[in-house]
Amino acid sequence: MSKVILTGRISAIFAAEIFGSFEKRKFWLEETEGKYPQTWELEVHQGTCNLMDNYHKGQMVSCHVDVRGRFWEKGGKSGVMNTLKCWKIESPNQQHPASNTQPADITEPVDDLPF
Repeated sequence: MSKVILTGRISAIFAAEIFGSFEKRKFWLEETEGKYPQTWELEVHQGTCNLMDNYHKGQMVSCHVDVRGRFWEKGGKSGVMNTLKCWKIESPNQQHPASNTQPADITEPVDDLPF
């Protein structure tokens, strides 16, 4: 699992989604410095979904991210699904960043493909 830190401005925060016993919450992070602006969709899972309650649209943050990838095959089609899983968020304005220790690997549902 690769780990990176992405820094940018939060452009959207979405409500938590529940799939059986699995909970995730998505948010978008924009990096506008440089010639080609970037927008990433990040996710927080399970017990870290509440991290996003401490942040708002427009806020500048640094996100510690695990880059996950998974091969899938269904109905004769196959591909790779990538996920940017955020496990720690820091804001330059915070004295003590909202964080938790990186959780143990969470077993995700096998058939959670959107199609």
